[in-house]
Amino acid sequence: MIKAPVEKFSMFENFPHPLLIVDDNLTIVYQNVKCRSLLHQTSFIGQSITTVIRDTAENNIQSQLQTLVKSAAQSKTFTLRLHLAPMPYRANVWALDDYHLGIELTQEGTHLMVAKAIEESAAALAGQRELHEIMQHIMQKIRHVISYDAANLMLLEDGKLRMAHHVGYDVFSDDLTWIKTLQFTLSDSPIWEQSHKHPITIIPDTKDSDSWYTHPSTKWVRSSIITSLWSGNTLLGFLHLDSATPNFYREEYALPIQTFSHHAATAIQNARRYQAEKEQEFFAYIFSDIAENLTNDIDLTSFLQHVLELLSTIFPSISCNVILIDDDNIARLKAFHGYEYLDTNQIFEKAQFDVLTEPDYRKAIETQRPLYIPDTRKWDNWKSVPQGTDSILSHIKAPIVVHDEVVGFICIDSLEINAFNSVDIERLEAFTKQSALAIRNARLLESEHQQRRFAEALIDINIALNSMLDPEKILDYLLEAVERIVPHDGSAILLVEPDGTLRPVANKGYTIKGKTEWEKNFALSVNALASFRDSYRLGVATVIPDVRQFEGWISYQALDWIRSHINAPIQIDGEVVGFVCLDSRHQHYFRQEHVDKLKIFTQQVALWTYQLDLK
Repeated sequence: MIKAPVEKFSMFENFPHPLLIVDDNLTIVYQNVKCRSLLHQTSFIGQSITTVIRDTAENNIQSQLQTLVKSAAQSKTFTLRLHLAPMPYRANVWALDDYHLGIELTQEGTHLMVAKAIEESAAALAGQRELHEIMQHIMQKIRHVISYDAANLMLLEDGKLRMAHHVGYDVFSDDLTWIKTLQFTLSDSPIWEQSHKHPITIIPDTKDSDSWYTHPSTKWVRSSIITSLWSGNTLLGFLHLDSATPNFYREEYALPIQTFSHHAATAIQNARRYQAEKEQEFFAYIFSDIAENLTNDIDLTSFLQHVLELLSTIFPSISCNVILIDDDNIARLKAFHGYEYLDTNQIFEKAQFDVLTEPDYRKAIETQRPLYIPDTRKWDNWKSVPQGTDSILSHIKAPIVVHDEVVGFICIDSLEINAFNSVDIERLEAFTKQSALAIRNARLLESEHQQRRFAEALIDINIALNSMLDPEKILDYLLEAVERIVPHDGSAILLVEPDGTLRPVANKGYTIKGKTEWEKNFALSVNALASFRDSYRLGVATVIPDVRQFEGWISYQALDWIRSHINAPIQIDGEVVGFVCLDSRHQHYFRQEHVDKLKIFTQQVALWTYQLDLK
């Protein structure tokens, strides 16, 4: 059969309703005056109907039309619900001949369809309680009321607008990093001030608008409509729809989207209330769990690790750590969670530092409030602590305050910029406050455990030494015993010769090459070695927090792993006869508690040095 000439469809030019005619390939071959007006005088002749349909309640609209056109000769009139403009329309579809379908848009049914779509959307939103699900539903349901190419929800927090949810922008740009950094105050742009003062802002053509802000990734936007979301007198944010078609949004679309936005705002506010109630219950559970796990049997590290695991349930997809401050103002990483992308050995090596020399930590100590760094790349004082954290892009450190004293920090990190907001800061601060006393008690328990283990170790040492006769075995055992008292990586016992030189009599933890180079170090006079001079003259222990910063430190290639050092004098009748030396791979490792314990231990060493006549 020969297709009818397109000219014959001119009889529909003054048809009272918008009309499209498509052929058996779903290509538009005709549109009448009403249709051209509806589509803003745009001609779609020669295009597929699927390029004109913006959205539809039936996802398989194309297959339905194809089915209709194939069975057109035997078909009667069909009714479809679709979008051929921002508003939904009821379309009557019928066969004009074996090769053409007429698609009549019934405008008088539009308002009923909008009302029905809003009613259905309101019911769906009322049935949701989680905020992220609410935002997803808003984007899905608004399509049934008014169409768009891309849309977003901007929520207001701390006076700043941030994009909380978005759809469609990935179609026009592969790079969506701009969305993560996008934030405004209401006064940053005339468009937001205008949208704040008026419930609906319509921009028919962005190129004709002086107030429109164009981002390089949104140059494609030609028409836009913005509606404000209010809960009583509180502005929650904005629902923002964008179209690539100029003059796509017009004044007649204001009422439907404003009605829909009222239901959306109510749903968002209800979700926030529900979330606040759920968080209160969850926090109560967490703090109960923390209290239950604080027992006499748990060690400090395990307890802190458990605290961080609970914290990660509040902040999924983040990394977190606990830093505690010692009496000498040295901050040390005690536990961490979620840093699988880092070398954990390096974490412990680098996360020990003088807290008073770090401006950000000092500021948090002074204010006793969390410090938020939204973008570490733009933060002057940001330092990669621990090592390898250059990939961390946003960070919060919350001080642990006990009796008005900062004893440490709970920190959370993210690999995304602007990852946290005011609600997150409040959550972390609440968590830290509630955890502070438990952490302090865990620390006291740990100290008690250490004192008990120290006393038990001294008793064991005396018992063991009393059963030994071989001097060499006794010295080796003393080095094994000191590891129970002060953990370390390398140790030695040195005696002072009559001429003032140092003689190694036992060592542990060094390589053969390292031992050879190490022994060269002690061929010098004790008064010539800055690391021993004060200990020898004053009879007190010397602690070197970072040997690389110590001017008198003598370094050897095989011993370059040493980062901190402590030596305690062995004294007999007030005379320094030798030293117990300990080395660590970690800077700022040795603390005052180590000095105190090592002092008591050297008294044991002095006793056996005297009995063995090693002096």
